[in-house]
Amino acid sequence: MKTEYKMGRGLPRGSKVIVKAGNRQADIRLIELEDGKHNWRLRIDRDLPETEYPTLENAILSAETLFREVI
Repeated sequence: MKTEYKMGRGLPRGSKVIVKAGNRQADIRLIELEDGKHNWRLRIDRDLPETEYPTLENAILSAETLFREVI
């Protein structure tokens, strides 16, 4: 299954990535933590719980894995 990646609109470049595979979509957003660091929050179709990852690469790999298992 082909996976597409797009930068989100309406947010600063690099703060949101949209990952699509088939009819499923994942939103990955950059979030700021209280200690000044940041994480990436992954949400898929609003039907799975949100998860957080320390790097964008981890969030994308997790989304691709979930797509393979859920679709």
